[in-house]
Amino acid sequence: MRLNQHKDCVEFTERYPIHTTIYPEWKTLNPKLEGAIRTAGDAQQYRTNVQAFMTEWNMWDDANPGAKYFQEVCAFACDVSVEQSPVEFRPVVTNCWGAIYKRSEYTKTHNHWPAVWSFTYYVKVGEGAAPIAFPTAGKAVFPQNGTLCLFPGWVDHSVPPHDSDDERIMVAGNIAFSV
Repeated sequence: MRLNQHKDCVEFTERYPIHTTIYPEWKTLNPKLEGAIRTAGDAQQYRTNVQAFMTEWNMWDDANPGAKYFQEVCAFACDVSVEQSPVEFRPVVTNCWGAIYKRSEYTKTHNHWPAVWSFTYYVKVGEGAAPIAFPTAGKAVFPQNGTLCLFPGWVDHSVPPHDSDDERIMVAGNIAFSV
């Protein structure tokens, strides 16, 4: 049973941040990331919440192709997470993967509990690219190349069916407290 389906579950109406920012070096980084994602291949075969091409979960690991490019995104996400956190902490990336959405592909509603922060980074998106949606908040962030979107890991999110012939290429990951 999921935590939010527990019989003692209480619904709260607290406010949580969804922070977006542009990575300054995106024009240089993004073509390299795209190549690394394509080289890594579709490791998940549509068996996750992501119903699209998806790499391994640990793309920042040195053993993976293009790891240094994923590490660059992860370092930026960690820096932003420290800036946006209400308390001082040392972040550690626990997962990082790439995905390529084609027309009609989507991601089911889910969250990344127990991650403190989750992030998406947009590598290559065209006009009409599907947003990342936050259904319990009634909000959505429409992707732009080079944009990092940071949000609390326990917040439900999804991607509606991608309604474009242009691919939607992105990186996602999770950040925890370091002990």
